[in-house]
Amino acid sequence: MEERYHLMKNLRKIRRFLQLSQAEFSKEVGISKSTLQEIEKGNGATLDTLMCIADYMNISVAALLSDPDKIENTLLAVQFLERGVLYTRLPVENRKNFLRETREILDALEDAWLRAESAPPEETSGGKAAD
Repeated sequence: MEERYHLMKNLRKIRRFLQLSQAEFSKEVGISKSTLQEIEKGNGATLDTLMCIADYMNISVAALLSDPDKIENTLLAVQFLERGVLYTRLPVENRKNFLRETREILDALEDAWLRAESAPPEETSGGKAAD
């Protein structure tokens, strides 16, 4: 139930962030306007619809269902990292949160890469991983 509320709030924030109407956003994402309207009313969405939206935004489905207070920073971080959008457009009081959350994302990525690099190679037997 909480995820539906988060999704509803996050989609509205995403559209406002992109400055798109429901019609424009649904066309860009590749879903019907009526589907978007239903989601924004809190009626949920199919996994395929969630994946279309997440792929379009270049964020995870989990981010769409997460705390609505963090979605804007996630969107800014993606644009900042991919497109060079400057965070100076943020109000001064939000810059510190944006940078902290972006740093947390980058630290998590670095930790995952380090664990992957230091993990022993999987032993195989006949092309299958050993038990």
